[in-house]
Amino acid sequence: MSKRFDQEQVIEFLREVDDAASLRALCRKHGFNDAALALLRRTCGAMRAPQARQLRQLQQENQRLRAVLALQQQERERIRQALRQAL
Repeated sequence: MSKRFDQEQVIEFLREVDDAASLRALCRKHGFNDAALALLRRTCGAMRAPQARQLRQLQQENQRLRAVLALQQQERERIRQALRQAL
């Protein structure tokens, strides 16, 4: 079973990696394998915890706005169809 870590946990892990002496022991402690470390560095390497929180909030806001836009487009299409039928 693969574990799921949020971005803040990954960032904290990467910060520990920068300070740690034994990378293998640290990976084992947190449940990462050595191959996953390169992927983690690519996705979250330059980010810090506050940036990750802000990114997550922006993603949630973006998702909410997309849903609102979809509802508005549906309503607009319903109005167009009603106008076509009325004429």
